[in-house]
Amino acid sequence: MRESTIRWLVHVGALIMTIGIPIAVAALAIVHRMPFMDLMRTNPLLIIPYAFVYVGWGAIWAIIAADWVWHGSLGIRRFVEEFVNDLRLRRIINILILIFIIVEGFVMVYSLVFVPV
Repeated sequence: MRESTIRWLVHVGALIMTIGIPIAVAALAIVHRMPFMDLMRTNPLLIIPYAFVYVGWGAIWAIIAADWVWHGSLGIRRFVEEFVNDLRLRRIINILILIFIIVEGFVMVYSLVFVPV
């Protein structure tokens, strides 16, 4: 996968995160009639996924979760490639990371969209 494509995917995911997270949390506060201060005091790692799934936006949460994993995977790839001089081994690392990202994407979408809460 080209670097420009990877950058484009990460930027689209970041845009969805920047817009989607506040909207989902606000929708949770409105629909669930939850006080805003309770939402602000809750751990974001708990309230953000709950908000997306409760409002029914599991697909958007799957995109955000996948974007976090892509970002970490690509960071690991760049870190490992710093120590590898062989071009053939770099290609193998790229393929393994890409396979990991694809499998992880399918698992995220399935678990966050199709598995009932």
